[in-house]
Amino acid sequence: MVGSREIELELPEGIELRGLSPLLRSRCGEGLFRLLGEQGPFGHLRVLINGRDHFTLQGQKTVLADGDTVTFIPLIVGG
Repeated sequence: MVGSREIELELPEGIELRGLSPLLRSRCGEGLFRLLGEQGPFGHLRVLINGRDHFTLQGQKTVLADGDTVTFIPLIVGG
């Protein structure tokens, strides 16, 4: 979707996780924006920040810092 397993972004100081979705949309296009969740960012993805689930931090309000690694993992449902 982004042409690479990894991308590096310059982020504004104090940006929260929820602010990452519009930045990724402008950099990577509509397809990625739909994958991330048009209605609410990351609704059907597990998001890790430096290996920690964002729900164990401050969720969408988690402030990202210089050097943070954000990983998106699609949820798998089935049995």
